[in-house]
Amino acid sequence: MMKTIKILLIALVFSACNQSINKDLNTGATSRGDGLSCDDISIQINKESVKRNTFTFGETVVFSFNHIKGFKE
Repeated sequence: MMKTIKILLIALVFSACNQSINKDLNTGATSRGDGLSCDDISIQINKESVKRNTFTFGETVVFSFNHIKGFKE
């Protein structure tokens, strides 16, 4: 079950931004962008920032992509 959660989280991060690549060395969170980029990704559980890459079933995990660039009207 934990492997499934990790795969879903990785897919979420990869689908959020695609060709520029950013990686948080503490958590291993990675983002890629094709015309989109973000300066930082923060992970929050219960409105508190965490620096871990494993999660317990039932936790609500929020990914915040900070300073997103590349959107056009």
